[in-house]
Parts: sequence; structure tokens; C-alpha cells
Amino acid sequence: MSSATVVPAEDRDQSIILVNEFARHCLLRPNVEPEYGLLRDLVNSFAAQPAMVRRAIRELLVRQPERVCAAALDLVKNDGTGEGYDYLISLILDNNLLLLALANPNAFPPKTVAELAAGLSRIDQQLDVKLLHLALDLTAEVPQCARVPHVLDIIDEISDCSHLAPFLMKLAKHPNKRIRSKAILLLVRAHRNVDWLQQQMSDDDPRFRANAIEGLLFTQPSEKEIKLLWLPPPTVTTVSPLPPCAYSSFSVKPRPAIS
Repeated sequence: MSSATVVPAEDRDQSIILVNEFARHCLLRPNVEPEYGLLRDLVNSFAAQPAMVRRAIRELLVRQPERVCAAALDLVKNDGTGEGYDYLISLILDNNLLLLALANPNAFPPKTVAELAAGLSRIDQQLDVKLLHLALDLTAEVPQCARVPHVLDIIDEISDCSHLAPFLMKLAKHPNKRIRSKAILLLVRAHRNVDWLQQQMSDDDPRFRANAIEGLLFTQPSEKEIKLLWLPPPTVTTVSPLPPCAYSSFSVKPRPAIS
């Protein structure tokens, strides 16, 4: 999980509103998980034993960050009040749990993801970098690979990618074509190198060429880059069929009779 982010005091009220927006739109239903009941009980007993509750919740967060994230958002959604819920909101904000929730493609309705991410990016100026670090971490886990294109889609919405080139270069070599194609689209914005762009425009895969062109739409292309748009697509070498006369040299032996 990414390093903790301490939200400045002046942004705290806006941050709390954002946490409630994330909670309101969250589609996850964690109340069947054991962590949900445990977290709820801990939050409700916060006033009596705050030090013990803080320690227990932190330990739970280390063991099951995604389940704790889902449970925390669901508890906030139910309008709980008191010191325990205030601590829960601080936990969400200070441990990048909103970032973790955003990375889950099943956590929010598709139409709200970009809006939530934009709101979070106004509070956390490094959101695009943290999301990309998360994407790189996820590529190391094969079962999580499906989340990487979702994370890249979010970056596409909120970032000009101007400072992301070193990280995107790694994803541009990913064996998964969907991830590689999306990384190339974003990299065109960040990595203004004509030789590299020409290489992508000459790729046999039409998706890579299309994404390279689309990436230029979000930039102010140079004259050399514009000329690349007029390059013909790469030719595909095909094997011509043999002329009819060639087949006359082949003799077909009759099959032996079956006795």
C-alpha cells in the first residue's frame, strides 16, 4: 500500500465531504465479511478504550487493507457519529484508502469514477503518481492484472502525464496487450520523442497505432509529429498462392484398399 498522506488542516473539511461522497457511491457490500463486524465493534468502543482501538484497527488494516477499506466506507455511509467515526475518517484519509478503493473496478459506478478521482486529485496533487505506482505493483500479481487498465483509465482522466514517463515506459513493455496499448496512449503525452513515436506508428498491431495517434490529440504536436500521421500503415507480407500449373507436378497416390 502507498505511504500515508497527511491531509492539510485547511483541506480537512473538504476531505471529509469527499470521504462521504466515496462512501455514498461505493457499491461494495462488506457486511458479510468478518472484518466488518470487528471494525464496527471497535469503532463503537472507541470512547472507552481509544488507544487499544487505534492499535487494533491499525493491525487489522495491515492484514486486510481492502476489506478494511470497504468496511470503513460502508460504516461511514451509515451516518455513524462519535469519536470512533471521526477516527475512522482520519484513517481513510491518512492511509490512502480512497486511492485503494478507486483502484477496484467494482467499487463504484463507472460514471462516477472520474468525478471522484478528480475530487481526490484536488486534495492530493500526487494522485496520478500514486495510482501509477499502484498499477506497477499490481502487474506483479497476475490475478490483479485486470485492475491495471482500470487504474490507467483513471490516470487518463485526471493527468497530463508530463511527469509519468519513466513509469509508463515500464508498462509499455507489459506482456498484456491491453495494458501495453493504454500505456502507449498515455506515454505519447508524456514522452515527446519523435523516434519512439514513429516506432509505435509502425507497429503491426492497429491498436497501438490508433492509441499513438489518439495520444497526440491531447498535445500540441510538433511539425515532425504531424508528418508521422501521414505515414502509410505497415505492410503485411503475404504468401502468394501457387499458379494452377504448379499443381500438375503433384501426383496423388490412391489409398490402398481396405481388405
